[in-house]
Amino acid sequence: MPKKQKRNAKPKIQRRKPATSPAQPPGLAAAQEKAMRQMEEMAQQRFTGAKVIRNTGDTEKMSDVLERFVEPYVDEITDDEAMDKLFAVAVIAWNAALLEPNEQADFIEKMAKALPWRARRDFRQVVLEMVERKNRFFADNQRHIFDYKFTDLGGQYHLSVISSFPPDLPNEKA
Repeated sequence: MPKKQKRNAKPKIQRRKPATSPAQPPGLAAAQEKAMRQMEEMAQQRFTGAKVIRNTGDTEKMSDVLERFVEPYVDEITDDEAMDKLFAVAVIAWNAALLEPNEQADFIEKMAKALPWRARRDFRQVVLEMVERKNRFFADNQRHIFDYKFTDLGGQYHLSVISSFPPDLPNEKA
């Protein structure tokens, strides 16, 4: 009996290559810079009076942390839209994990109510699983994630994240 092949199987998207990779697609640095500028402008509009400070290398980039956070789920992702949704759910779970237990349940329920009723149960299950992962493997990182931008770079992606300062890093140095 011949093996069945997946019809219309899409190739999995690839994580962005580290900035030092010699195999960067042309224009990668420009695309990353454009995404960061857009995020900065949006943050300054949404958070009146906010001062956006880029990571100077004093602390780990939250985009790298968020990518590691979603790693167990990436094998199931086959397109950019699904990857963007994964990051959206991950941000909700990450921030929920930083709340007190009674606030956490209310927050997750509020987020679930924004979805069609058929998706709510699965959403809650995945978020609670991710909250547990955050508490188990990323407990020391208490930074809140305010927003992210997922950019398709043609087979690869770039992730930009706006987050709070690490609690132990003075605002002047962040």
